[in-house]
Amino acid sequence: VRQPGLLLGEWACLAALGAGRLHGFAVAKRLAPDGDLGRIWTMSRPLTYRAINTLTELGHVKAVGEEPGTAGPNRTVLALTPKGRAALRRW
Repeated sequence: VRQPGLLLGEWACLAALGAGRLHGFAVAKRLAPDGDLGRIWTMSRPLTYRAINTLTELGHVKAVGEEPGTAGPNRTVLALTPKGRAALRRW
């Protein structure tokens, strides 16, 4: 059973989205080893998407639109909710 609170990777995704609206692939790129946040905390793309899903389920993140993907389906643009922004400020 999961304990209350976010995991470090979830906090990293929340912080990445705190800079502005991004799609999941852009968050994953920021957390990749050569990304600006990845130099501090690295996460694989699957773990990034899992963290984003958890943040969405917890009401910290929501979908706010779509943009065309470069080589596939549209990408869902994400943003922090007021709850997510408050959590990030407290962190």
